[in-house]
Amino acid sequence: MTILAYIGTYYAIGASWPLTVLNYFVTGWYWGHYDKYYLDSFATYVSIIVVFPLVGNLSLAILRYRLGERSLLSALWENFKWMPIFTIFLGGISLHVSKALLCHFFEIDIQWGATSKEVENCNFLEEIPKIIKSFAGTFVFCFGATALIICGYYVFPQEWQIKTFATIYPLCVTIFSHFALPVLLNPALMKFTF
Repeated sequence: MTILAYIGTYYAIGASWPLTVLNYFVTGWYWGHYDKYYLDSFATYVSIIVVFPLVGNLSLAILRYRLGERSLLSALWENFKWMPIFTIFLGGISLHVSKALLCHFFEIDIQWGATSKEVENCNFLEEIPKIIKSFAGTFVFCFGATALIICGYYVFPQEWQIKTFATIYPLCVTIFSHFALPVLLNPALMKFTF
């Protein structure tokens, strides 16, 4: 049972980006008509943001303080300083996990170049073309979804326009996380060596 729950988390992560796009259309076009059978992702998102990062980090800091490992402020800082990195990482791996799951399902060989352990000395300008080549599909998704939001707000016919914040925000978070993952979590780019 435990292994099924563990594997299920990968399927949940892999399904998050297509379900976010589906949520964009369902909550955008049927706003107010789905209350009986569908909970929009923004309501879920707010509750998850309160429970896991805030209350979870506060509880862990109190635990470390009570165990005598460190002071309360030090433990709080240790927990909260990692939140932006974890947010970008966990929010930006959905496309990659879904690709891995589909490749596994269809027996397509893939390699994980991003997990190589060898350190390569390269500068900022050498790394940018590598990122664009390695994450081209991710960037196509990001720019396509951004174009979808802009068209949904301005270009679609009036009755099909999607303008509610609670509808647009989850897709924007997905786009930002997927765009930021290869850029902000790349050690070669963060060194800023030319």
